Amino acid sequence: MLKPYNKKPLSYAEQVHHLQSKGLSIHNVAWAEGILAKYGYYRLSAYWYPYRIRSGNNVLDRFKPGTSFEKNCAII
Repeated sequence: MLKPYNKKPLSYAEQVHHLQSKGLSIHNVAWAEGILAKYGYYRLSAYWYPYRIRSGNNVLDRFKPGTSFEKNCAII
């Protein structure tokens, strides 16, 4: 039997804040929210993967210093 999924969805503003808390630089918050609304967090996460910090064979849940949503991580 599956456990119920109790995690509530994040608003686009909360998603932006979540990414910023992981070290991703986002200068144009309104634009980033629009990109997240159009494409979705998890769909975009494939583009973010190369910019995450690695420790040995592990990929951490943090972004490399200097990584920018506008320059490195969004579909344009």
